Amino acid sequence: PSRSILFETAGKQHDWFTTGEIIQVGQAWRLVDLFTEADEPTTPNNPKLNKLLADLSELEKKIFAAPNSDPGKANAALAGLYETRAGLCLQIIPEADAKEKENWYKQLFDSLSGAVLAGSEGSKKQLDAYQKHFAEKMPGANLAAYATYRQLWALYSPKLVAGDAKAQEAYNEQLGQFVTAYPKADDTADALHQLGMSCEFAGGKDKEEEAARWYGAIHKNFPEHHLAEWAKGAERRLRLTGNPLVLSGTLLTGNNAFDINQLKGKIAVVHYWASNSGTAAADFARLKQVLSGQKDVELVCVNLDDKTDKAVSFLKQNGVALQAYHIAQAARDPNGMRGTLANYYGINVLPTVFLVGRDGRVVSAKLQIADLEEA
Repeated sequence: PSRSILFETAGKQHDWFTTGEIIQVGQAWRLVDLFTEADEPTTPNNPKLNKLLADLSELEKKIFAAPNSDPGKANAALAGLYETRAGLCLQIIPEADAKEKENWYKQLFDSLSGAVLAGSEGSKKQLDAYQKHFAEKMPGANLAAYATYRQLWALYSPKLVAGDAKAQEAYNEQLGQFVTAYPKADDTADALHQLGMSCEFAGGKDKEEEAARWYGAIHKNFPEHHLAEWAKGAERRLRLTGNPLVLSGTLLTGNNAFDINQLKGKIAVVHYWASNSGTAAADFARLKQVLSGQKDVELVCVNLDDKTDKAVSFLKQNGVALQAYHIAQAARDPNGMRGTLANYYGINVLPTVFLVGRDGRVVSAKLQIADLEEA
């Protein structure tokens, strides 16, 4: 609802600004309301707290500038900075207003988690102790969930990065317990997303159905979450085979409207792509090779860049014929993978290829370009 933000200016090193309501969208914060004088909280008149906040601000710069390493790899310098940050958070908590204490505990857990990922065993013991304490004293509470989720990530992230299959299974089991214990916590939607992705990439009809259920829980239980529309689309995609494809948009060439239904009577290959994909050029070359000479087969390319000029530039530079159906989206933010066309079928990897029969129904919603000719 409101936050007091400590910031720096050229004329005065530290000053305060009070926001109105702010909402976190991905990694960014959006200001959606202004505050009135009646709502304005008093600037903290606590010299000790102000000094701690100033120290924290300076420390943040060092953390930002420190070289990062892969999760789980020892980085004593970075671990030390995060440990110092945790120590500052512990000093700030008793000085902070009651309504701010939970946020500072979250900062503490984030700091300890960062230290663990940089190789600190001492911070691991501290994080474990805090997780156990809050889980026992505040069962089901959001703060207990926050500590638990950071503990899980700190414990399993290095093993997941290393591709440990058994660790992935154990992590999924822990995530399943987490979403059951904390069905409405701030991190639950993200945990459901991870469960769904893991099941989907595991393959197999049963796993895909399980993934669809996890995705369904996101948009049903967290309808305002930034992943809700994408999750609804991912559930739709996993159950798409045998159903009519819904796809319409604006063509890159001629600015004409396109609807997949106009291709009924022909076979359609629908190719989702973006210019920043490392395989895009090779994918188009392979598509040209496979589809050359095919009768009654149309290629429909769905571009997921955030700006249409990126797509046009890429196609021209790589000699891709613009006579094919090239659809682009009007992205609402710099992440094209969360645009309207990407969200409708919950696209999570590029390229994604659908094969659509002459009747307009999807034959395959998980086709590899290498298998397209045979399909």
